[in-house]
Amino acid sequence: LSTSLRTSVAVRGDLGRKDVVLERLALDVDRLLQARLRASARGFGKRGFEASLKLAPLSLARLLRKLPRPIRRKLPLTRLAGRVGLDVEVRGRPPAPGTPPLSLPIHLDAKLRLRGLAATLGGRGAAKGASLRGGELTLEAKGKPATMRLSSKLVIAGARVPAQGLRVGRVELPLAVRLSPRGVNARFDLTVARLRQHASGIALDNEGLRIGGKASARLPLARLVAGKRLRIGRTKVDVDVGLRRARAGLPGLRARSEKLALGFGLDHDPRRRATPSVVTFRGSLGEVVEERLRARAIGLAFGLRAALSRGLQVSLPLVLRPDELAGDSAMSFTAKRLRYPGVLPKDLRGVALK
Repeated sequence: LSTSLRTSVAVRGDLGRKDVVLERLALDVDRLLQARLRASARGFGKRGFEASLKLAPLSLARLLRKLPRPIRRKLPLTRLAGRVGLDVEVRGRPPAPGTPPLSLPIHLDAKLRLRGLAATLGGRGAAKGASLRGGELTLEAKGKPATMRLSSKLVIAGARVPAQGLRVGRVELPLAVRLSPRGVNARFDLTVARLRQHASGIALDNEGLRIGGKASARLPLARLVAGKRLRIGRTKVDVDVGLRRARAGLPGLRARSEKLALGFGLDHDPRRRATPSVVTFRGSLGEVVEERLRARAIGLAFGLRAALSRGLQVSLPLVLRPDELAGDSAMSFTAKRLRYPGVLPKDLRGVALK
């Protein structure tokens, strides 16, 4: 293993004012890693500091080739491509002794980017030959500790697992989290263009899958970070699942469906003493058909609202346990049309249950 290293440094300062500026610290490793650091400190850091680090896009393929052969042989990868880069900026001043983590006087702006990721697994077993292409990942963190904004976005152009007969179309997953001294807010939205599997007598073909959600919770982050007992305030969670079209072929079954939508909601507010927690489930299905039995259901809808008199009991590891249904609860089911030859004497229309 041979490696070349080149560095350069430029520094200036004002000893009278105790200011120091690192204008440039350049590090080049074997035409593989290129890092640039700039920094400044006022009053030798007591009055404040700033720093920035930039990592030029690093070739994963070249990095893999630089590894010693014994290590490469142990890796399950037969192919790896892509580039990863990093930008970090931080400014602030040294904290006083005993400063809580969320009160640290610093501001962070960091971004990691991965582009053009492609990989293929070797080895043995169910994952042999699994591959993905067109992978992209962005991770960002910005703000002060108590008001940090975190975000990420994952994109995969396609993936395959030949041993399982699995093919996955374009995948996108953005995620955003925002912190504040009084709580946290989060949002995500997963989409999968197409998911197909053909193996061992199973044939599945799903198009237009989407899973999205948002959540918010009022809670004192400082007590949470410190490991102290805390009381969670109002918490809301909403998750929606949608599937535009699906087909399934199993032994004894051949079915298809369109326009599936499912939803889950939680609204917990300890100020509502009678019913602090309300849980909702909802679902709809445009059409589902079992082709062999010629059974069909059109326009299905389901709804459930459960008000809980004692709320949800929450513990870590995460366990949710509903306690005691209250009187303010309801369920509904409707169907525009139901057909099941041999079971139902005729088609049912306008079915409703509440």
